[in-house]
Amino acid sequence: VTKGTYDAAGINAIADALRVNASLTECRLGRNNLGDEGAESIATALKESTTSKLQKLYMNGNGIRAKGAAALADYVAVSASLTEVRAACTFAWLCMCMPLSACLLLA
Repeated sequence: VTKGTYDAAGINAIADALRVNASLTECRLGRNNLGDEGAESIATALKESTTSKLQKLYMNGNGIRAKGAAALADYVAVSASLTEVRAACTFAWLCMCMPLSACLLLA
């Protein structure tokens, strides 16, 4: 899903789907204007998931700031399957929000 604009209900629907999906290995949510609220919802859902096998998460172009970046960092730090994250590191502080081990790939 790229180049969309989602309201809170849409973001929560995506988060709910990610929470229970056991087969998805790559998720591309770039350029959807999710902002911090969306990043937090997505990160929380994935962190709470007991079935996620997500390996790649693309969140480029979503206007994610410190609060959303921190939520993503929390998820990245505990994910057993994630190998690649792209979160549009146009803000240098985004990398600084994440532990070095969690800052796998930001572009």
